[in-house]
Amino acid sequence: MFDVLPEILRKSRRGMCPTCGAPLQLAEAGRNVRCNFCGGDCKLEHRLRKLEPEVKLDEIAQPDRTKGVTRWLSRQRKREQCECPGCGSSFEPQADHSHQKCPYCGSESKLEARLAALTTQNTQGPQQRTEADRLNQQRRLIDYPWDIWTEQLCWRVIHEPDLMKRLNLAGNFSTWGLINPTTAHFLPHLLAHAQSDHPAVARDLCDAVGKLLCSDDANYAVPVLQACAGVVFDVHGQRTILSELALGRGVCIKLLLDVAEVAAAQNARDYACHACWGVNTIFGRNFDQHETMAEIVLYRMFYLTGTVLGWAVYIFKGGFHCGYRLPWKKMVTAMDDFAHERPELLGELRHCFYLGPAKDTAEYADRLAVLGGLSHPHARAAAGTILGAPPGNDEALGLAAVELFHPLLADPATRTWAIMALRAVISGCDKGQVPQSIRQWIKSNLDTLPDEIKRELRWRESDKGILPAEATYYWTSDPKDEPTPELKKLLADWDAGIRSAVDAEHEQAPAMRKLAEEAEKLEVPVMLQEGPATIPLKDPPKPEPKPEPEPTPRPSPGDETAPPQEQVAVPATGKLSTTQLMAEITRLQTDYADAVQKLAGELQQPGKTERDYAAYSQRMMEMGVKLQKQVEGLTARHDPRA
Repeated sequence: MFDVLPEILRKSRRGMCPTCGAPLQLAEAGRNVRCNFCGGDCKLEHRLRKLEPEVKLDEIAQPDRTKGVTRWLSRQRKREQCECPGCGSSFEPQADHSHQKCPYCGSESKLEARLAALTTQNTQGPQQRTEADRLNQQRRLIDYPWDIWTEQLCWRVIHEPDLMKRLNLAGNFSTWGLINPTTAHFLPHLLAHAQSDHPAVARDLCDAVGKLLCSDDANYAVPVLQACAGVVFDVHGQRTILSELALGRGVCIKLLLDVAEVAAAQNARDYACHACWGVNTIFGRNFDQHETMAEIVLYRMFYLTGTVLGWAVYIFKGGFHCGYRLPWKKMVTAMDDFAHERPELLGELRHCFYLGPAKDTAEYADRLAVLGGLSHPHARAAAGTILGAPPGNDEALGLAAVELFHPLLADPATRTWAIMALRAVISGCDKGQVPQSIRQWIKSNLDTLPDEIKRELRWRESDKGILPAEATYYWTSDPKDEPTPELKKLLADWDAGIRSAVDAEHEQAPAMRKLAEEAEKLEVPVMLQEGPATIPLKDPPKPEPKPEPEPTPRPSPGDETAPPQEQVAVPATGKLSTTQLMAEITRLQTDYADAVQKLAGELQQPGKTERDYAAYSQRMMEMGVKLQKQVEGLTARHDPRA
């Protein structure tokens, strides 16, 4: 999956991770980038797209004038040839032009940048294994990266023809013992099988997705997302995968939103709403990642359409159902980006954050600097509506604020917001304390300022000597940014779709639980064959040369505790010497240790229940009691004089 980078992000050397959607800062040189949020690797690529007929020729000749952009693009493009969409010839694009002309056929095209995820494709599916393979791996006689028992279970689920047996086998994936690299490796094949299997089997198989994502090992996230991406775009597939993705961290949001967008485009409204429901769940489970997750949703709005866009506006304005608001500086920066790419959303984004009164003049000056640094006047006007008055009716800051918004009155697209911003600057001042600098500014521009501004000055009792006494200025409220009829329809579609998706999920669950309970009663083996082994043994290590044996010191006369040089015969009855006693106790302890080690190895096998653990504990206790009685019996037969 990849998305063409919006032009404004390409110019500012920013991108969005193709795996999780988190913001990325692109390097000035080199194309490979690693995401700090999900750990996924991606590569910056460029491609040429044929120009649309409506593009004007004089626009093609205009170079990109943004400072610093040409140097970065030059370094990036030197590493990659682009292919002409007209004749197929490869050539190096010009670094200072976003539009290109093929030197071979003359076709004109647009240069686009994209970030593509680096993935490993076409992994081999699980193979049938035998008990001999499992024992060889347990004894470390083979070099094999995957757990034999887990691989065999994956193979059994995929190839078992009987539904109830298959459901019994799939139930193993509901245990944490199978959350390991082997399950993650073969997950694409399990999910591909789940798409066409019974919903109850799919639910148990997909349980591995949620558990892998909830694991303490963050390395599972990227391979799980890549595995899910291979199946979740099938709108006729199992929705349970979407529910399991919702149990993960913020890295799952982009995939769910992409799925929702594809589903909505195919008129699969309920499937799209189920995916958006998953994003809601992620926000409710991961409070520590709210900021990055909110940025992911915000910048996906560059691409979202239809019902999914309605959902995004709804959830962003509602604080993601948990009262969270993106920090205002990030929100204002995003509004500047949207003013370039999707200006129709500015009115909605204006309601997605709140900026209270500045605590001091330094903070107010910082706010003015941020607004003044925005590249698009529409964003400056929309964000300025919540700036408010300067603390302490500061003269210099008050004048700077009104002069910032004054030029925006001339543009019909920004006039309404500029009036709202100027009214907020004046109305926030104390009565009778509007700064003299603002009063003088109004006086100098009296003939061109709208009545709304003049009315605010009179209401603050600061218009003496400024406004004509006989003039009447009627109060009017600020206009509200009402959703357009199209957006209202999208919001209604979202509301109906999420209700339908939730109802379908709840209706299906009881029948699947009942079927799973019946399958649990069966005894279904995982290993079907004792042998022969399917994986060759590893080469035995080369024997090291034996050192020359050192002479063994002779025991001192009467030292009966010295180790024997050869096996000591221990009679079944009668008295035992010290040497015989120690030799027999050593043999019993060695046998006991071997038996305990064997039991411990059996306990490590997946699928063990609490009853199994209790049985193993009982056996160990019995073995310990038996050893103690044997040692006591030998000690009773000890005679130092024998």
